[in-house]
Amino acid sequence: MKKLALIFVFNLFSLSSLMPLDFDGIFQVDYYGLIDPSTFYESERIRITVVPELKGKSKSKVVDFHLSGIFYLQPVGEPQVIDLERIIREAYLGFHYSIFDINLGQKFVNWGKVDILSPLNVVNHSDTTVLSTDNLLEASLPDLLTQIQIYPLDNFNIEIIYVPFLQPNIYEIEEIRIEQTFTLGTQQYNVDAAFIDREIPLFSEWAHSLYVAANYTSYLFDLIVSYSYYVDNNLDFDLSEIKETIVGTTHTITGTAYPGYNRVHNIGLGVSFYVGNLLFSADSAMKITRDWEGSVIEIKNSELFSALQVERMFRNRVRGHLNLYHHYVFNYDTPIKSPYSPLIQNYILVVVDDYLLQKPHSQFYFLLHLDTHFFREKLLLGANFIYGYTEKGYYLVPRVTYKVSDHINLSAGADIWMKGDIESFLGRNESRDNFFIRAQYAW
Repeated sequence: MKKLALIFVFNLFSLSSLMPLDFDGIFQVDYYGLIDPSTFYESERIRITVVPELKGKSKSKVVDFHLSGIFYLQPVGEPQVIDLERIIREAYLGFHYSIFDINLGQKFVNWGKVDILSPLNVVNHSDTTVLSTDNLLEASLPDLLTQIQIYPLDNFNIEIIYVPFLQPNIYEIEEIRIEQTFTLGTQQYNVDAAFIDREIPLFSEWAHSLYVAANYTSYLFDLIVSYSYYVDNNLDFDLSEIKETIVGTTHTITGTAYPGYNRVHNIGLGVSFYVGNLLFSADSAMKITRDWEGSVIEIKNSELFSALQVERMFRNRVRGHLNLYHHYVFNYDTPIKSPYSPLIQNYILVVVDDYLLQKPHSQFYFLLHLDTHFFREKLLLGANFIYGYTEKGYYLVPRVTYKVSDHINLSAGADIWMKGDIESFLGRNESRDNFFIRAQYAW
């Protein structure tokens, strides 16, 4: 499949000779420092990134293509160069007719009405290890797909997306290896087991994921209804090799556990409408996993994730929106059924909870976003403030950008995580406080 991908990219270059071309791109240098209360900060990295972009469209406007790449070099910090497989960012062909469009190749797709973290936006995978979650050049990753958009009416369209391969989210996996013997009460435990990461190379594992959305727009409201049947990019666990045998009072535990990925259904609904000067947007999606009963230890429970956003402009200068998120886990208190003894089962649950983020079963988060501009839109100020009501954690994200010219931007920001529960979204990032400065040239 990698050879076919290279042939596809080569054909895009060949097409470029037949079409008028636009060549754009970004060159940027950024510096990240990690903030620690005891040491103040330490340098994390300096990264040099180039993102070239080539676009073309036929004279008839029936066919167009989009080819972009990303390359980075990290000379300061842990030496890094982007993996060769990740250099191609987007590479797709578009075919446009009166009532339908078709896009073939690797690209980004964004669904939902809520600006940040929409429950409907499940097509592309992401890198959860990035220092700044809003860094689009690093956090969001494209997928190889076929996208068909059908327009039976001017204000109604249907979108169908097929993703052939599994590309899971990138996680920081803390590998665990246990080789020890111990006694609790009258029971002896002989453990030779591990939990290790398992890399899934690009285009190596079939997913056959399908995503369908219907969009309706009108003067009163916009509506999206979606259904997706796909292999979830969020990890579960594969415990099939972990075996426990019990002979008398002796427990022998052997094998290796890995991250696992399972097929889910996702049923979503989104709507947006104005009430006076307020823009209301809401998205909600139910994810139905193979463990509806909630009794399987290694698979996520089914869940409902909802988001409400209220947005307003103040004096044509300050844009603000307030978001409420609710994450609810179904059948959370169902007793676990597993082949393991209570001690081993409880240990596995501790590890699983660190990654599935389904504890507690009902979680509320509030997000406040503000942005404004000064000096004829040369100075841009913005910030996100997230409060986890359930886990009592905070996330503060200030940002500032100054437009030196039409092509050059200077920016800075910080990501500050405070308190929170180690098994929840905010608390698990508490040691990742950072600040950055960035210079960017766009052509």
